[in-house]
Amino acid sequence: MGFEVRFVRRPDGACLAYATLGAGPPMVWVPGWISHLELMWEHEPIRRFFGHLASNHTLILYDKHGVGLSDRDRTVFTLDSEVDDLTTVLDELDPGPAVLIGNSQAGAVASAFAARRPDRVSHLILHGAWAYLGDLVADEVRTSLLSVVEAHWGLGSELIADLLIPGADAELRAWFARFQRESADARTALRLLELSYDLDVRPLLPQIRAPTLVLNRRDDRATPPPMGRELAALIPGARFRLVPGRVHFPWEEDPDTILREIGAFLDVDVVPTDGARAAREPTDGPRAVLRRVGEVWTVGLEDREVLLKDVKGLRYLAELLGRPGVEAHVIELVAAVEGAPPAGGDRHDVELAGRLGPDAGLGPVLDGQAREAYAARIDELREELAAADAANDVDRATAARTEIDALTEQLAGALGLGGRDRPMGATAERARVKVTRLLRDAIRRIQEADPHLGHLLDTTVRTGTYCSYQPPPDGGPRWDL
Repeated sequence: MGFEVRFVRRPDGACLAYATLGAGPPMVWVPGWISHLELMWEHEPIRRFFGHLASNHTLILYDKHGVGLSDRDRTVFTLDSEVDDLTTVLDELDPGPAVLIGNSQAGAVASAFAARRPDRVSHLILHGAWAYLGDLVADEVRTSLLSVVEAHWGLGSELIADLLIPGADAELRAWFARFQRESADARTALRLLELSYDLDVRPLLPQIRAPTLVLNRRDDRATPPPMGRELAALIPGARFRLVPGRVHFPWEEDPDTILREIGAFLDVDVVPTDGARAAREPTDGPRAVLRRVGEVWTVGLEDREVLLKDVKGLRYLAELLGRPGVEAHVIELVAAVEGAPPAGGDRHDVELAGRLGPDAGLGPVLDGQAREAYAARIDELREELAAADAANDVDRATAARTEIDALTEQLAGALGLGGRDRPMGATAERARVKVTRLLRDAIRRIQEADPHLGHLLDTTVRTGTYCSYQPPPDGGPRWDL
């Protein structure tokens, strides 16, 4: 399934790119902070998500003024200018009352349109959205994040990737960072990010008359659940649904749960039945082994097996492989593998881990000097990584990548979009650094012995404050642990 990009001009002459997908009643995906129609279609989870939405509706997509395939000469950044883009596209297509879906910043735009033009909205669906960020975000957090984006858009895009898709593997983070940089220049990205903080639709929400569904992932750092609850409370008759997960985008991390909520709200089927899905998914897979006997581990895929000397990272890896798809806090992992929290902690930390959420152990807001130091060090490490790759020096390259990931995660923790000043949790931070280092070292050792199996683990094991093994789409191997 694909689409053809077309163009329409706003009354002020700005050219907007739009496309339609599927057939049926109209549904508009209102773009969030930034977008790019062609680059979005490169990403298989987005194609699948939009494809399911279009199975019962004519899905309308567009790039707003300043980003993607639309004109990039934007100078006005207001709620009204955002609503004007949506109005222009709907005026061009004249589809009748439409379902509006707004994720993140787009939630405010879709809500404002629904309040002002109730005759043009049949249903309103908001995911990871808010009414007003200003009261919930410390000025220092806002200043820190904006200054990083302004000073170093490359670093800023990687930082935001870690904020919005925490725990993503290197390939997904790299794709999303590239998507951001190609969707908008640094100036526009900064102005639109500033707009996210300035938008305030609280006075408009009581005027909404369309049936409304508000969805929020339980551990979304960019939009914590209290934001979604406030939004739903201000819209007459709105339903609020809290769903598992921590990724800000609905097409990542169990998108079928989001699609089922949307389908139930609209009274349509937007995902295959369990039986149809099971018929497509393999019930068996190749055998893989990661098993310890004494001081030696047997590691292998299919009939190829090697022996590795015991290192602590292999124990952490086996713990994750034994619970596929489950996210484990690093303190919990340390307690499970070593029988005790890391040095300096206590059992109370373990008991608190599940309640602290993904903010546990993340760093404090950074001052300007610290941000400059982080940016300079990451630039140095990128040069080191390029040199190591050119020399085919695997150990050196792995060390550089590990430190880049650690520095970027620390920045991400310090600058949460929807968060507050995050005090340093010393125990959790020590655990995160330790577990990440040990896991990446173990995967490197496996990759040296069996490149194919090592690559599989490198792309499916996620590290950070929460760690997990996320099996590939085909289910991956059957692990003998």
